[in-house]
Amino acid sequence: MTQALAALLGALIGGMATVAGVLVSSRAAYRLEARRIEAVRQDALARQVAMQAAEVFRLMFALEDEIHKLCWLATHAPNRVTDRAINDYWRQSQELAQQLNGAMAVLAGYDIDLFDLIYPIRDELDTIDGNVARIALAPHTPGTITDLAAILPRTVAFYHGLRTKLGSTIRWIVMLGDSSTSADARRNA
Repeated sequence: MTQALAALLGALIGGMATVAGVLVSSRAAYRLEARRIEAVRQDALARQVAMQAAEVFRLMFALEDEIHKLCWLATHAPNRVTDRAINDYWRQSQELAQQLNGAMAVLAGYDIDLFDLIYPIRDELDTIDGNVARIALAPHTPGTITDLAAILPRTVAFYHGLRTKLGSTIRWIVMLGDSSTSADARRNA
């Protein structure tokens, strides 16, 4: 009976060791799978944020182009700054501004820190657009064309600055995809 008891005790210990091994390996597999799922989720979020930021910048470039075209006409072909050209500018700029505001709101929903990074750019564009609209939509005076032409250098500077700011945004998004990068590190990028 001692041998049978010893065999039973050995089987019991072996079984317990097997169960313990299964539990430990299951826990390790669960942790690994949880990390993998989090990495996939983080990557998907980074892709969504990147797509939304790209849409914001596309709309900014389009709105800047509408502003630039009217100021360019005032500088290089003042006789072509007609009521129709001004109305076309106004219609297009308003449509683009509404789309841009919507895209910015979605971006804020994804990443408020990135929104805060991009908002001053949007604000600068809004100021330029407001100045052009104020001049173009006011009753025409002899200085209207000159005033519109004077804004052209600012639109060119904004365009060139936008490319640099786009680079900062891309770096931000790349860091967002790296789950080990903290929000503070992204802010300081």
